[in-house]
Amino acid sequence: MLDNLESNYDRANAGDDLHQLKQELESLRGQQTEDKESQEAK
Repeated sequence: MLDNLESNYDRANAGDDLHQLKQELESLRGQQTEDKESQEAK
């Protein structure tokens, strides 16, 4: 996805990209939460 950020970006796919970015964000948030929990457990 990030390889599509060049200046000639095809905005016709923006709706699909938004959905994909939201999924990536939730995934990263989940990893961040797991990291915090594993650090606190030490």
